[in-house]
This record gives sequence, C-alpha cells and structure tokens, in this order.
Amino acid sequence: MLKTLLESHFHKAYGLTRAQVNVNSQVCCGTFSLSDPKACELCDSNATCNHQTLLISSDEPVQIINLEEFARQFDGTKAEFEGGVCDFLLFSAINTQLALCDLSCSSAAYVEPNHGKYPEGKRAKALSQMKNSLNKLLYADVLFELKILSNSRKRLIFSWREPQVDVNDPAEQTMMDFITTPDSDEEMLTAEEHGFEFVQIKYPKIYRWENSTYS
Repeated sequence: MLKTLLESHFHKAYGLTRAQVNVNSQVCCGTFSLSDPKACELCDSNATCNHQTLLISSDEPVQIINLEEFARQFDGTKAEFEGGVCDFLLFSAINTQLALCDLSCSSAAYVEPNHGKYPEGKRAKALSQMKNSLNKLLYADVLFELKILSNSRKRLIFSWREPQVDVNDPAEQTMMDFITTPDSDEEMLTAEEHGFEFVQIKYPKIYRWENSTYS
C-alpha cells in the first residue's frame, strides 16, 4: 500500500531516521470535493464560498493523501520536495489509478501566462509542482517506482475555479455546464513523462475516476 510506504519507508529511502512520519489521509467514495484549506483561509470570499475546487465521482473508494502536508515534515532534509510540491496524491487499488493533483482558485487571466505573481501562469506552475512531486516519489527508491508506475492509469490533474462562482444560481450553472478549459476544447492536454497524462478540470465539471470522462 502506498500509504504504508510513505509512513514507514520514504524517509529511510532518503537516508533519514524518524521516530514518526504523519500521513494525513482519507478514503472517499461517491461524489466528493477537494479544496486547498490554506488558500481558502486567505480568500476574500471565505464566508460565502463552498470551498470546492475539484469534484470527483467514483463508484469505488479513493485514497486521498495531503501530499503538501506530508512533504512539509521533510523541509531542510535530503527528502525535501525542493522546487515545490502539489496538493494531493490520490490512488485506488481496485481500479489501479493514481493521480497527483494541484488546485487553484484564480481568474482565467492568471491561469494563462500573465504579469502577476506567477508570470508563467497558474497552470504551468501547477504542472511544475506535480512533476517535481512525482519525481521526488519515483526517485526515492525502486519500491516507490514500482508501486507508482505499475498503475494502469496515471494522471496529473490541475483543477481550478473562478473566484466567487455561485453554482446555486441557475443562470450561472447553465453557463458553467458549457465550460471545459480556457482556450482549449481538450481536457486532456498532453502526455507527460513517466506515462502520466496532464488533465485540466474547471470547476464545477466533474472528474470521473474510473473511466476519466467528465459529466
């Protein structure tokens, strides 16, 4: 189980001795949502937002690990996720799917290259952090490499939403039903290294875990 490897083996693979390694995880099934609590706390719409950035539908249990929180334990060590870490690691033993996920609440202008804090755009920043996280796990040792690459479906998922989206508004919902991704009709944008595919989902579109179609 990948969760067990993170708890008991990741630090050893990087030559560290630890009394305890914490892995914040949960198992979800059905339709559920993910958000970035740290970003939500700083949001001006904190009181009115539903705090959802990615919606997932699955008929089977999906294990969700807060990878950012896990990585923080290794800051300043050989196991540090230098170059950034993504938000979540998701996997399902039943369906042999594994995904790294990064979330963002941003105006469309900032998802694309811009003159703001991330000139390359939030999408590119997220992809960079997911690839960096993937490599840090893969290169820990052969156990991690085998466990990760043996999954038949491997994804890097960038999910984002516009600030102050009110999906309870019928007019807003009707408009959002037609939105896929900015400046692209393709939700699966490109194939990435190590057999991982880069997928972009704009809230409130739903990522279907088993067959990766979108509602």
